[in-house]
Amino acid sequence: MKKTDRHRQMLAQQLQSHARLRLADAIALLGVSESTARRLFRQMEEEGLVVRVHGGIQPVAQPDADYRYDLVETHHAEEKQRIAAAAAALVRDGDVIFLDTGTTLGLMSRHLARRLAVGELSRITVFTNSLVNLHALCRQADVTLVGGSYRDNRKDFCGYVAEETLRGLHFSQCFLGTDGYDPTAGFTAMDFATARMNELVLGRSDVCVLLADASKFNRASTVSFSRRSPVHRLITDREPAPAVRDALTTAGTQIQIVSSEI
Repeated sequence: MKKTDRHRQMLAQQLQSHARLRLADAIALLGVSESTARRLFRQMEEEGLVVRVHGGIQPVAQPDADYRYDLVETHHAEEKQRIAAAAAALVRDGDVIFLDTGTTLGLMSRHLARRLAVGELSRITVFTNSLVNLHALCRQADVTLVGGSYRDNRKDFCGYVAEETLRGLHFSQCFLGTDGYDPTAGFTAMDFATARMNELVLGRSDVCVLLADASKFNRASTVSFSRRSPVHRLITDREPAPAVRDALTTAGTQIQIVSSEI
């Protein structure tokens, strides 16, 4: 990783736990000159990651500030169950998989645990940044928690440490959630940290599967994460509108629609 990128990630991680970062603190943290720190501040502001205030920077208010895992867990619960079961059925013996955070992925983890418990599946290796997934699978599978900065509202980990861990890994399959899909923006996340994690995982997976109920269609969140790497399969509960379907097909994404019988 370039030194500039590493410095920016260190600043972003620091801002996850601080309301404001002073110029002097950034200089001390990075061991750089004042001019270099100011240049980094300017670059991050131009990318919409921060806003500059007197004497330093502060994070842009994130649209997921009101998100809470336990509050959205019951939203579209039946559809999420069907999607999660279909996704769990795709995992094969010997797979090394990454499981994203989110309520649908939490349900998928439970379905995987059931398959492992009854002997339908064995010898899988799981990486995840979600505490929910870890608790669901730790008694049945080899699970590694990708640590970093903890987000209580999402029950997951993100940030510089998590991203550095992912850079050294490779997955046979990854299973990701999304906060929205738009034909122009692609698959999106509410915040930069989640988008960076998803983008890294996409680039390190042989096969990528997206789990999204139909309420996510034609709804773009803040940050796109799927422009650089292909999404091979989308599992959803309803046929998308023609514009969405055509955009996905053109991008090479297979659409799998789960029925109410699952």
